[in-house]
Amino acid sequence: MKSGNRKTAVVQYATKALVNYEKAERERLAPEIARLQSARKTMEAIIEKQRKSLKDVEETGTRNIAEMEANLPVVPQPPIFFTSDVTAEKLETLLEANEGRLAIISDEGGNF
Repeated sequence: MKSGNRKTAVVQYATKALVNYEKAERERLAPEIARLQSARKTMEAIIEKQRKSLKDVEETGTRNIAEMEANLPVVPQPPIFFTSDVTAEKLETLLEANEGRLAIISDEGGNF
């Protein structure tokens, strides 16, 4: 459609509930994300310190490091339900973060 047909206003109206939910989830998850990021960063520092202190290849040391890496906390990502303009590389990242689900909603047909 040509300019002046209220495409942007219609898309904003249609996606308002999604935008509000995404925002609410970001705010709700923010403290937990910050806590888990801090815990993960601390554990990564401990792992790196242990890795540097290994003498040659100690089997028990490498096993302990592997166990600690396997137990690193998973930091949740706030949901993203849609995007309007995305590169192929970013799309791959967004799909991975959203369990393979993502809509492309745009007031322009460039993506298609």
